[in-house]
Amino acid sequence: MGFENNITHPTDTKLVHNIIRRCWKLADRNGIKMCRRYRKAVRQCVLAQRWRKDPKKRKAAHRALRKLKVVAGRLIRELERKLPATSLSEERANFALYRRVLRQQPGDRNKIYSLHEPQVYCLRKGKEQHQTREDVEDVLGLRQTRHFHLEDHGIDQGIERKEQEGTNHDPR
Repeated sequence: MGFENNITHPTDTKLVHNIIRRCWKLADRNGIKMCRRYRKAVRQCVLAQRWRKDPKKRKAAHRALRKLKVVAGRLIRELERKLPATSLSEERANFALYRRVLRQQPGDRNKIYSLHEPQVYCLRKGKEQHQTREDVEDVLGLRQTRHFHLEDHGIDQGIERKEQEGTNHDPR
């Protein structure tokens, strides 16, 4: 049993849907009246993703994902126009992260896997028991990377295990 990670596939609908929800929350917090919230369109696009693997419905799912990305881009641009200067300066880094997620493609490197932990990236894909994740930390300006197996029951045990091994890479 592994420890919980809220990390999703980088080009997944869930990331784009989370961006849209964050934009809605930001507008509500700042009392901004959006021209259009796209609630119904977003709901339909997310539902279209349920049968993404079905060969007959794959085309509709891809079309829905493209539409979600368009809606997210529109919401970001509208918030950038309407947000007060103080809120806009605070959210500028988030908007850059959102745009990066919307631009990424399946074959890209340095993908964003999570909006709340953008520094985490995947070493390889595979079966669940073989997946690893890499946690990147900046310590005194030096970029250190540590690998953790998803089988570990916590980050502390993974760090201790790797320090005992004395390596920074997966021995497999």
